[in-house]
Amino acid sequence: MSKQDYFQKVNEFLKRMGDLGPLDSDGTCLLGRGDAQIGIKLLPDKDLLMVASPVIKLPETNLLPLFRKLLTLNYTETSDAAFSLNEDFGTIDLQIKRPLEGLDFLEFKRAVTVVGEVADKLNDVLREEFGAEVIRPVKYLHSKSHV
Repeated sequence: MSKQDYFQKVNEFLKRMGDLGPLDSDGTCLLGRGDAQIGIKLLPDKDLLMVASPVIKLPETNLLPLFRKLLTLNYTETSDAAFSLNEDFGTIDLQIKRPLEGLDFLEFKRAVTVVGEVADKLNDVLREEFGAEVIRPVKYLHSKSHV
């Protein structure tokens, strides 16, 4: 498929999910879920769709217990998503990456739903346990893709 075909396909998926979107010219769309923000990033040159949510700002202390907790949550609570460190923004993000080739609506919807629900639930857990600042829905973009 061409880059334009992928844009059209993902825009159709966004519309089917409730008239969300469309992607901007960079292949990005921002959505909200509770107090979590979800970024959808299309990377057709890498055959990749990334659905991510910045969950908390990286605290300056207690990093080892935080990383241990994140790895445990990755194993027990995040479904298909996983926590990652976004060093460009100093945040802990929750993300799902999926090849664009063969992507169908149900896979897309599941990725957006899982990231939104898990980020919305676990940002409060991490805030309470580690005193971390939760990232609130604002115009937050992953200017650099970590792929």
